[in-house]
Amino acid sequence: MRQSIEKYAEYIFESKEVDSLEEARRVSQEEVLPWAREAETSKNHHLYRAKDNKNNTVGWLWFEMVEEGRKAFLVYIFVEPKFRGQGKASEILKFFEQQAKKIGATEIVLYVFKINVSAINLYKKWGYEIVDEVSSFNATKPTRYKMTKIGGQVSTTDKKKIGGQVSTTDK
Repeated sequence: MRQSIEKYAEYIFESKEVDSLEEARRVSQEEVLPWAREAETSKNHHLYRAKDNKNNTVGWLWFEMVEEGRKAFLVYIFVEPKFRGQGKASEILKFFEQQAKKIGATEIVLYVFKINVSAINLYKKWGYEIVDEVSSFNATKPTRYKMTKIGGQVSTTDKKKIGGQVSTTDK
């Protein structure tokens, strides 16, 4: 969780939503920690750890089912630095779509910082479309994109797991 808070803070700061990295860290903690506490007990939050065949943690996936399970909100995908550039984010995204559809989602929604070009390109490759630009905090212009993928476009391909296995974390 510490890594996600720090990375989120970096994006907040680099997107110029706040004036200092210290302020970005405070904002990040204020946003993420209450949501993470809710996720520990909520049946609507789903947290997975992706592992390789040697049981090494490859990355993390966190999503929330909203609107009575019809919409999946992608909270977080993280790939450990040493596994980047190996297609692991695509594998995690594929797993996410399978799980969301299995639960009943007909739409997927996510927000991504406009400066996170690699993530934007990944989502576009998977059929996500930018539907809006949004601002946060003190930003004077939009700093994030809202992206969606709707209906039958949600992947139903084979159930290949991330480099070996995906496990739910203990709640």
